[in-house]
Amino acid sequence: MITSTTSVVDFAKVDHDFEFLVQCFQEVLHNLGEEELSRHLPWHGASVSLDQLSNMERSVQAYSIFFHLLNMAEENSAAQYRRALE
Repeated sequence: MITSTTSVVDFAKVDHDFEFLVQCFQEVLHNLGEEELSRHLPWHGASVSLDQLSNMERSVQAYSIFFHLLNMAEENSAAQYRRALE
C-alpha cells in the first residue's frame, strides 16, 4: 500500500505568522544592540551580502535563526491543516 504525506500550506497564514516572528526577532536584535543586523535581514527587500556586514559570525547566526523561524511558520501551518482534516 502506498501512502502519501502530502502537506498543504496556507501561505497567507505562513506570511502572517512569519512576519510576526520576524518582528519579534528584530525587536530582540534591537534590544541586544544589533540594529545593523536587524535592518539587513532578508525580508521586504532588505538585501545585503553577508560579507558586507561588520560581524560575519553574528550575521550567519541571524540568518540561520531567520530561516528557522520561516520553517517553524510553515510547519505550524501544515500541522494546523492536518488537524483540520482529522
